[in-house]
Amino acid sequence: MAFEHLCLGCMSYLENPYLPCPNCGWLKTMQNAASQLQTGYTLTNENQTEKYIIGRALGQGGFGISYLAWNANSGEKVVIKEYFPASIVNRTRDAKVIPLDKDTAQFRHGLDNFLKEAYKMLEFSADPNVVSVKNFFQANDTAYIVMEFIDGQTLTKIIEQNGGRININVVLKMLAPIAEVLERMHNPKINSAGQILRQPLLHRDVSPDNIMFTRSGIAKLLDFEAARPLNDDKSGIIRTGYSPPEQFVISDSNFVQGAWTDVYGLAATIYHAVTGQVPPHSVSRLGNDSLALPSSFGVQIESFQERALLKGLSPDYRKRCQTVSEFMNSLRADNSPHFDDKKILVTSIALTAVGAIVATYLFVFALNIIFSEPIFEMNFIISLLASMTSMICLDVFSWDFLRIYKGLRPEYLNDISRQDVAFLAHVVCTAMFLFFGFFYADPLGDNFISEVQMEVFLETDLSSDGAELLVNSVILLYAVI
Repeated sequence: MAFEHLCLGCMSYLENPYLPCPNCGWLKTMQNAASQLQTGYTLTNENQTEKYIIGRALGQGGFGISYLAWNANSGEKVVIKEYFPASIVNRTRDAKVIPLDKDTAQFRHGLDNFLKEAYKMLEFSADPNVVSVKNFFQANDTAYIVMEFIDGQTLTKIIEQNGGRININVVLKMLAPIAEVLERMHNPKINSAGQILRQPLLHRDVSPDNIMFTRSGIAKLLDFEAARPLNDDKSGIIRTGYSPPEQFVISDSNFVQGAWTDVYGLAATIYHAVTGQVPPHSVSRLGNDSLALPSSFGVQIESFQERALLKGLSPDYRKRCQTVSEFMNSLRADNSPHFDDKKILVTSIALTAVGAIVATYLFVFALNIIFSEPIFEMNFIISLLASMTSMICLDVFSWDFLRIYKGLRPEYLNDISRQDVAFLAHVVCTAMFLFFGFFYADPLGDNFISEVQMEVFLETDLSSDGAELLVNSVILLYAVI
């Protein structure tokens, strides 16, 4: 393609280079910012074997500038990343990058790390889910990384296009290849002879902006600038909302970086995709965790998935899932011990109801023996219903409490407010049962428990009939309660 017919906005062919590009609207007269390489600039490597035509700037961060470019040798679109720490350098008219006098050492250190990033990315270039590095070289007194051009969108853009939220199961499917890449990074590469070819590596900048999807749906992990070996706890790029506390606080035994560091970034990315909200600053959550539950936003999410997501976002690395595979598995399936909730609940309530009826019948039988008169009047019917309801409510409360205490999977009984209502109903119904029962047992109404009752409670003839002893024991139990 002739250079004069090349659109520097999208690298497509222009029939008439003096008209706006029909694909992107770019005009030939448009230029990048003064601090950036200008459109049409020819960039070559050290030995002049590769030539690239610089197009529009795609973005600029604190440490570099990314450009769309055209590889004049292979005839393909590429992305070129230039090391350009804007706060400590200037650009001369001939495009050279010159550090400020006081910042020369800092510039050189950053340049070395930039080239190391290229080597790290080159090690994963064969991975279909990592943006591949085609070349890297030094020129203009700085360094450049040439990467494949990805025709697609970032996860951030996809979230926006979906109204700010994506179903969690869809998100898990989309990010599964990224999770597998991170898992491979966290493990050393070993050859058949047992020699370590590559040390474990942390990405340390997992976020929706650094995950792209091609038009065919292939996920790509971008930007290895913050990547470090596992034993390197030095701080690098920090992304608020996605970086865990251990990236902010270094040289402290309570803040250690490891595979769990990328688990936090991945969990924060999923949280953002599912809720549409970026998690709060991780350090601010250390004292008083302000992270809102995904379900509080009306998100459809399984309770076990919510628990797994919150665990992945724990500010304390020791409470987090320790590996990416562990984290992803906990999101896909509930591995906590659980039972057939509904069957056990129904059985438990049925047995409790039977027990309540038997106990109430014995109580009625006992009152009939004591007073030798029928007592099935309205006040005792109320007492009977209150007794049964009380026992059932107590059973619901106790079952729910036990499940949460044991960490079992809540499915039918996982609402804390329902526990509170059940417990309150239990207290009220028990009070009604005792009040109506003992009020009727004392016809004169001048004593809550009459002297006659207490004599029966305390002076039971142990040689009496077994049924009468059982009945009196039941009355004594209710009196004590």
